[in-house]
Amino acid sequence: MLAAVRLATVLVLAGFALFIAFDHARRYPQDLPWTPLDLTAPIGWATGGKLLALGKHPGQCRALLTAAGIVATPLPDFDAGPGCRVTGAVRVMNVGLPLDHSLVMTCPLAAAMTVWTRHVVIPAVRERGLTATGLADLGSLNCRRIAGTARLSEHAHANAVDIAAIRIGRDHPLSVARDFGSEGPRGATLAALHAGACRLFGTVLGPNYNRAHRDHFHLDMAAWNACR
Repeated sequence: MLAAVRLATVLVLAGFALFIAFDHARRYPQDLPWTPLDLTAPIGWATGGKLLALGKHPGQCRALLTAAGIVATPLPDFDAGPGCRVTGAVRVMNVGLPLDHSLVMTCPLAAAMTVWTRHVVIPAVRERGLTATGLADLGSLNCRRIAGTARLSEHAHANAVDIAAIRIGRDHPLSVARDFGSEGPRGATLAALHAGACRLFGTVLGPNYNRAHRDHFHLDMAAWNACR
């Protein structure tokens, strides 16, 4: 009799746990790795992994950008220099906010930029009562090695972008060089942008990493994870 009661209790608890799991999955599909990615949906636990996986699905990646209203011109694969092969790239001028330049970047990077812009940058700036109007970029594609090493940078494959500031209408831009690490709302906002990027990109480097990054955030879609 006691064994039967225990078994019934276990079954009830298991059923309740399954109900909670299914209810969570229904309400928060972005948290599950097997649900389709939607660039307009809120960021979930699985969003970063889904963005990285887009490198294996270029057609799906471009379709997601189109569905999110991003104009991305697909480019044929090409060599940007010795060892600097660029595959699955698109050209974009807007990733939810206008960029300073027309940039060549891998499609997964453009997708991650779109999610970061819409779900991290714009809301964080809005919390200060301001409106983000653009991203001050320092470029993406650059056939070069990581300083002090023999390894090619992710920039060499158009898989990285550097962001120096967030433009805010006629107000002074939120500048990484000037405002990151400062006390007050500007520093807090940039800290939130950095933390939000770490949920989406393979590598995020900023002023805390080294002097070479004192004036920008380096964002890339490398397969490993680093947030500094």
